[in-house]
Amino acid sequence: MTRADLGRTITFTKAVGSRANPLDRYNLSFLGLRHYWLPRGQRMRVARRLVVSGRVQGVGFRYFTREAAAREGVTGWVRNLPDGRVEAYVEGESDAVTRVERAIRQGPRGASILTVEVDAEEPGGAYQEFGIA
Repeated sequence: MTRADLGRTITFTKAVGSRANPLDRYNLSFLGLRHYWLPRGQRMRVARRLVVSGRVQGVGFRYFTREAAAREGVTGWVRNLPDGRVEAYVEGESDAVTRVERAIRQGPRGASILTVEVDAEEPGGAYQEFGIA
């Protein structure tokens, strides 16, 4: 299968009641995708590194990010950078990470977000909670 096949529908089937096997998790990296397709009922784990610029230091941005992460149950960290930006690493279920990213893009009252750079990372599971670094 190639990138040209991306527009086609891919159907995965499994007999009801059959035993679990390694093919229950389909690696689609050969299509240039960084995520995995998981059978219904399982969650996709992702990680993103965000770098936020604008008026983001001195306005409670890190604490705001920690609270958003705690609400969504994701792990990682947030820290101030010497150049006035804020960097965050967020890891968790895909939908939860997306909601945290959305909150970061809005920011706390008093912040003024100019840009948000987002890089997808491989989830490593190295963090047990979300902290301020």
